[in-house]
Amino acid sequence: MLRELRGLFELQKIPWADKMRRFIKDINDCKNDDIANGEKSANAQTLSKIDRDYDHLIEQGRAALSQIKDNELGFDELRRMLNRLTEYKDCYLLFIRNYTAPFTNNLAERDLRPWKTKQKVSGCFRSWAGIQRSVRIRSFVSTAKKRKLSLLDSISRVSHALPVLALGEE
Repeated sequence: MLRELRGLFELQKIPWADKMRRFIKDINDCKNDDIANGEKSANAQTLSKIDRDYDHLIEQGRAALSQIKDNELGFDELRRMLNRLTEYKDCYLLFIRNYTAPFTNNLAERDLRPWKTKQKVSGCFRSWAGIQRSVRIRSFVSTAKKRKLSLLDSISRVSHALPVLALGEE
């Protein structure tokens, strides 16, 4: 979302997009400050203000959209962005309502990137067994990385039929 908002601002010259982008980043800064101060969640007053400000920015975005002609550059992109921000508001603000939720989905995007590359390069897998092997290997590697385990040690343990995820429990 932040990349798209930046594009709307820089390429389509829509100032509202930069306001929304800065608003979202400011909320994340607030969350990071809270976490640094030992807070586990945002207080109800802060959440209420964020909801009001978010809705107000969406209204401003709709007003900006009404100033653009239907066939003008940026109209469709802004309309789609506003619809997504309205429809999925709870998803976009989950990171401030639940401090354990990540701010971005970069990790998920990185997990999917090799699959998209495989699809672009070869178009498909040759067999169902090849898909299953590839999924198991990539899932294992991704899980080990996310749990900050040594990849080489994890592979070694698997090859010796030892548990990997219970490293600290032995």
